[in-house]
Amino acid sequence: MLHVFGRWLCLLILSLGLLACGGDSSRYNLAVETLTAEVEHTQYGDDVTLQFTLNSKGFDKGEVDVHFFLLSADELQQDHLIEEELAELHALAADHFPLDGKSTQHTLSVRIPEDVAGGDYQIVSYVDPNNLYNEDNENDNSPHPEHSLDEYPHAPIHVVAAPDHDHQLSNVQLGISQLILDKPGLQLAEGEIHRAEIIGHMDVRYHGSVEGVVKVLGEIDINGQWQPVHFWSVDEGANQHGGEYLDSMLVTLPLSEQANHVAFDINIDDAYIDALYQNYDAIQNNEVTIRLTLEDATGVNQAEHSDENNSVVFSVPLYFFEGEADAQPASVADAESAFKQLPGQQLLQPQVANINYAQDFNASYGNQSKFAVGVDLHGQLLLVPVVIPGARIVGEGDVFAYFFNARNTLFGISFDGSAYSNGQNTGYSTEMVIFNNTVFEDENYTAKYEKSWDRSWEEEKVLAQARFFVGPIPMQVEAGVSGNLGFELAVGYNAELYGGGDLFHVDFGAFGRGGISLLIASGGVQAVFNLIDNTFSLDSTAGFALASSEQASPHIYYSTELADDIDAVSGQFGLYADVKGIKWCKKLFIPYPCGSKTTRYDLWLYQTPSVINKTWTLLEKEGQVDI
Repeated sequence: MLHVFGRWLCLLILSLGLLACGGDSSRYNLAVETLTAEVEHTQYGDDVTLQFTLNSKGFDKGEVDVHFFLLSADELQQDHLIEEELAELHALAADHFPLDGKSTQHTLSVRIPEDVAGGDYQIVSYVDPNNLYNEDNENDNSPHPEHSLDEYPHAPIHVVAAPDHDHQLSNVQLGISQLILDKPGLQLAEGEIHRAEIIGHMDVRYHGSVEGVVKVLGEIDINGQWQPVHFWSVDEGANQHGGEYLDSMLVTLPLSEQANHVAFDINIDDAYIDALYQNYDAIQNNEVTIRLTLEDATGVNQAEHSDENNSVVFSVPLYFFEGEADAQPASVADAESAFKQLPGQQLLQPQVANINYAQDFNASYGNQSKFAVGVDLHGQLLLVPVVIPGARIVGEGDVFAYFFNARNTLFGISFDGSAYSNGQNTGYSTEMVIFNNTVFEDENYTAKYEKSWDRSWEEEKVLAQARFFVGPIPMQVEAGVSGNLGFELAVGYNAELYGGGDLFHVDFGAFGRGGISLLIASGGVQAVFNLIDNTFSLDSTAGFALASSEQASPHIYYSTELADDIDAVSGQFGLYADVKGIKWCKKLFIPYPCGSKTTRYDLWLYQTPSVINKTWTLLEKEGQVDI
């Protein structure tokens, strides 16, 4: 028995001796053991994926903070024997990672800052910078003066610096899915302005040492030749519609690492529309091609770094609207579309002719990955002059929004009023939906009617959540809209059918709330942001007059006007983080943490004037037709 105990004691002493002579005696330790980057050569603004091994020996619950930094390897080579603070230091990321008591593999995407000086760099890590965990060895949480270059994990990488003077155009997105033009020769109503044909936005960025001013030019491909187009501007205030079309846009680009959101609202000259129509084939796929180009307008005598990123060419499907003249139904089904069939009623015999004045408009404004808003508008006046004379007035509007790529219906409203000489299918219906819930509806069908509504609501709704990096710090953000909406509409029929008023008015701003779960940072949302302010108005009448001394035959007289006043996507919406960062020093070619300092980071999702600001008439018609 003593013999066995002696052998056990010898083995214990031997093992303790081995540990003392160089074995790892740490029972509790946190360290990044390996660190690599997917590329060895990159440039400012690029995303780089890091792969690293995190050892959490002895800790199997909770999470630990790991920070990543970009240090200048060129500066480390300019070494001295005394401690010096590193002049160039970039915080890349700070995030939580789970503890499970062993070595685990992780990946993390980091963005190379745009203010790098350029050259050779090292990406290094710092585990548990706030010393929340008691470890047996704290010296391997980051590079340490006792280390040699081969003893601390780092990823070598070469970074190309931003150019000295360069404008860049990218990420063109359209607010329309197709371009529908009026057939040449269609007479526009008096007071109707030629509305925007092509709406969208682009990202414009400037790198350099002066505040950038850039001119944006637009061209359209007409029979193989580039011809100039015009941009709507609200800055001039030149006419009753609050702006005018100009040959170009002047955009000021602040000295910033972030792209500038620039909206465009393009008008195509009538001469170009004529040329497009001459080559239009309704049975083929037709497209129109547009080129946007940046021109340096800073006024400095400095060459552009590259012209290759100054223009973008894009195409959009093209269709022509042939007009709304007297229409003979092609089939019974087409004629039946003039009527509203009520439950329990027999559909009237279809009429042999009708006149249909209608206008549709839909477009979105903004960047869907941030905030965007869209409108879908429709108005219609349908006249049935024969057999069973009648008329129908329709107005509809929808507003939808994108928050962080998530589509949300803010509200929708519809009005449908009709009157026919035999009294059947005479009446109205209306409905309003807010955030997918029907909040108001009314319907009444009778020989005569009169009704008015004046309703309003004030609403607030969180629409989406997303995670952003504000500098190196992750922030969880929720955003939504708050504001008011309603409609003020009067309808009726007593020998004259009418519907008029604001079919809807909506005024929504975007709000946000942000939170940071890291001890080293505080932050939130900074926003003064108008998402949409829009009024869609309807004013339509249709009267039924008998023959008189002044009028030889009975007839229907009519008028209709659809107008829209829109101001969408303007203001500032950004995130900020105040970060207690790490100060780094060097000595004998080795970098290491040597203190702390606070840094402010801003991430602006928007800093933009109104993406669209216009008052315009969609449709305006009046006249009479014999019964």
